[in-house]
Amino acid sequence: MRECDVPAGLNSGDELAEFLRSFRASIVNHPEQWKNVKLEQFLEAMATWIRQSSSTDLPDAESWRTLPTILCGGWRTLSF
Repeated sequence: MRECDVPAGLNSGDELAEFLRSFRASIVNHPEQWKNVKLEQFLEAMATWIRQSSSTDLPDAESWRTLPTILCGGWRTLSF
């Protein structure tokens, strides 16, 4: 399984969108490299990682609403 790293230069919405498209392509084209292929497994793994991570691994408090906002936007938006 290959490592997943956040690109150092990721500083904009466009760069985040490109990262997510690459992320999606990876799971579609190489599911054997992923521990959590199903969405429900992936979301639970995210929650577990957040709970187990140290504060140095996590964003500042004001950033916490960003991820839920993005997830809800994906839920509301039709793609393809």
